[in-house]
Amino acid sequence: MPAASSPPPSPSTAGAERRARAVRRLRTAAAWLVAHARRTPFAVGWTAALWIAAALTDSLANGPSARVVGAVAVTPGDLVAGRWWTFVTSPLFAGNIVSYVVATALVLGLVGLAETTMGTLRTAVIAAIGHVLTVVASFAVTAAAGQLGIEWLGALRHLPLFGPWAAALTAVMTASAWISALWRRRLRLACVTVTVTLFLYVGHPQSVLSVLGVLLGLLLGRVARGPAERAGLFVATAQERRTLLSLVVAVFATGPLLAGLAHAPAGPLAQLREWIVTPLPSAQDLSSNCAVAVDLTCPQVTHGAVLTGPGSVALALAPLALLLVSAWGMRTGSRLALWTAVATQVAIGVLAATALHLLSLLVLRDGRLPAGRLEAIEATLPGVLVPVVLAVVLISQRRFFTRDAVPGAGRRVFAVVGASLVAVSGCYALAWFAEGNAGLHRQPWWALWSSLLRMLVPYPFPPRFAVAVEPHGPVSGFLFAVGGAVFWAVTIVGLVVLLRTGRRAERATATVTARAAELVRVGGGALSRMTLWPGTSYWFTPDGAAAVAYQRHHGVALTVGGPIGDRARWTDAVVGFTRWCAAEGVVPCLYSVPEDIVAAVRPLGFRSMGVADETVLHVEGLGFTGKRWQNVRTALNRAERIGVRARWYRWPDLPIGARTQVREISEAWVAERALPELGFTLGGVAELADPEVALCLAVDDEERVHGVVSWLPVYAEGQVVSWTLDFMRRDPSGFNGVMEFLIASAVLHFRDDVQTLSLSGSPLAVDPERAAVSGDGPAETTTVERLQGTLRRLLEPAYGFAALAAFKSRFAPAHRTWYLAYPDPLQLPRIARALTEAYAPEFTLRQAGRLLRGPAPSAPSAHERRAAPAPGPHG
Repeated sequence: MPAASSPPPSPSTAGAERRARAVRRLRTAAAWLVAHARRTPFAVGWTAALWIAAALTDSLANGPSARVVGAVAVTPGDLVAGRWWTFVTSPLFAGNIVSYVVATALVLGLVGLAETTMGTLRTAVIAAIGHVLTVVASFAVTAAAGQLGIEWLGALRHLPLFGPWAAALTAVMTASAWISALWRRRLRLACVTVTVTLFLYVGHPQSVLSVLGVLLGLLLGRVARGPAERAGLFVATAQERRTLLSLVVAVFATGPLLAGLAHAPAGPLAQLREWIVTPLPSAQDLSSNCAVAVDLTCPQVTHGAVLTGPGSVALALAPLALLLVSAWGMRTGSRLALWTAVATQVAIGVLAATALHLLSLLVLRDGRLPAGRLEAIEATLPGVLVPVVLAVVLISQRRFFTRDAVPGAGRRVFAVVGASLVAVSGCYALAWFAEGNAGLHRQPWWALWSSLLRMLVPYPFPPRFAVAVEPHGPVSGFLFAVGGAVFWAVTIVGLVVLLRTGRRAERATATVTARAAELVRVGGGALSRMTLWPGTSYWFTPDGAAAVAYQRHHGVALTVGGPIGDRARWTDAVVGFTRWCAAEGVVPCLYSVPEDIVAAVRPLGFRSMGVADETVLHVEGLGFTGKRWQNVRTALNRAERIGVRARWYRWPDLPIGARTQVREISEAWVAERALPELGFTLGGVAELADPEVALCLAVDDEERVHGVVSWLPVYAEGQVVSWTLDFMRRDPSGFNGVMEFLIASAVLHFRDDVQTLSLSGSPLAVDPERAAVSGDGPAETTTVERLQGTLRRLLEPAYGFAALAAFKSRFAPAHRTWYLAYPDPLQLPRIARALTEAYAPEFTLRQAGRLLRGPAPSAPSAHERRAAPAPGPHG
């Protein structure tokens, strides 16, 4: 008899449970707010003072009155008159309700961060110093600008200064010197980008103060922290670079919008607000055009849909939308998004040059610029240079954008966009002629072309031009008002579709990868799980029982370890793969393969060289007893003494806080290297997302992550028979011995389930006796050994391969050599180039020169002396 199910809860009971959950959430939030307020009394007190001062002076809605500003703000006259108290009162006011909200977020967020990083007293002192120095510097800069003839900046020198902006930014920029490399870079770039954008497009006194506050904070942080403050500032992973570049594109894209929303913007790029806010025609424009050119009444022109309607606004916002969509696509590495952003920035620069009459200003008379032209050029040049400079920066970083859309999708989308252009233009032309507009112009075809230009191009045409080309008639007038917006909407939607097709291509690739994943479960070597990483292609045997995973670079097919699938078919798979390469005209290179695979291709004329030593631990029954395990026991005991535990996760189950710390630790590790993070058979954070990868974290009682390692499963006939060490990262301030602790914890965790663990390979740290394989001539062997020695000397300072091998030797492992097998010695330079691109696609000529010059001599840090400087566990 089936068990009786429990009755559903009554509505009153369910409501009580919901109310109880809501109360618990409120209590949790309140407890967090109280705890945060206790940690940041200065930020909370400053925020309270802002709102109390606003309430007492009735300044909340529209800002302080002129009388209040005269009493609390700072002016040059106050300094001369000795009214020094204004330095205390000026940071307690803002311009309006929006400014008060932004100021509250700035103080609670950024100053609170500075306070938790540096302490309350130091934060308060730096904020006070920052406010005083930036105010004085602002007066000096604006006075100097007035003397130099920079009118827009010089006009600010007599305006009163108030607001918390400079003090808050000085404090948080100074504190950024002590936070992790990942967030230091993000915070600084965000603050610099936003303040510079406001400075260029808005140009209010607060914008000048903000830029000066950021610069002063960066200087103070550098002085206080020293060279360590710059660690990791310009070194980041490819994903982090894409994130930062997309942030820059998105922020600068909003510049014209900010100028359009601001009251009386005065920045050097404020003229570009006309992209968003089209000025109404002047009385002269109306009198000279309304009655003659277009036969429209002045109210129709002033309040019609052309200049002020939603279609005009949507058309003006097209560049902003295009850049924001591009920024979204750039985060995922889309090459199309990058070049769309570049093309848009270049187009804005060219259109700005035209709009600001820069070309006409450059016309010389008698070999000289006419009087007043130089000042006009200085005023208009930033509007051209800023987008062009951004385009150059994006082009210089193009190597980080490698994802393409699905082949053929571009043609379909461009066909739709082209059809929309033809449809909009054709319908407008038919309506334009049908409603008699041709009879109103002496040159009707030129008038139609000018009208189409005004309708389709998001460009701040002069009002007189807009009035002159506006059509006569309801249908043509409607199309003229909305046609451009429709075309650009189709274009932007098409761009979104193209960017999403790249993700669909990844899903299509996932089908092939899933087929390979089935073979990985059948059988594979220590690196078999890496064959499922992005960028890998596969050659399958005709019966699908085995496959060879490879990456193609510079005409070389680099295998990712040995074959996968049925072990009995591995030899057939390797031989078939080499024949397929010959038919395709690519060079086969069997990379990181064991000796039995080398033996299988030697009859085909392949030669070999050792590239890494795999270190294997026999963990069954291992108990870390005896003198040789002293270091490991010490690490385990130290971890127990300080409350550090080994916690096991899969990435999807990893708590958000721990996941963030893992990313920060990885970025800090990358920041310490002069050369880029390696890839190919060296996993990064992205590869941790595989749900079958086991993560081991060293976590203390305060939930702080001291270190992390990842283990890749190795299968045979569907069962896990071993695990391979992949990702190794430690917190620079983590306890000494954390890596020994994590590997020892893995041994204790896995020893009842598997017989061996692989610590993977130690690149370029190969024992010549183990690496020797018959078949290579003496001269060739000597050349290869010399090449390896050169690479070892060049790469060791940056990546510490020898130190990695020494670290692994603490676990008394067995060794197996991995080889590189190649068909022709003359192809070695080509193979070396392919390996370089596979491991370091971001490697630049500047980094190559730095590598050849060798590292600059410097004393090792405490972290470098005590940590294993491993880029990863294998080659």
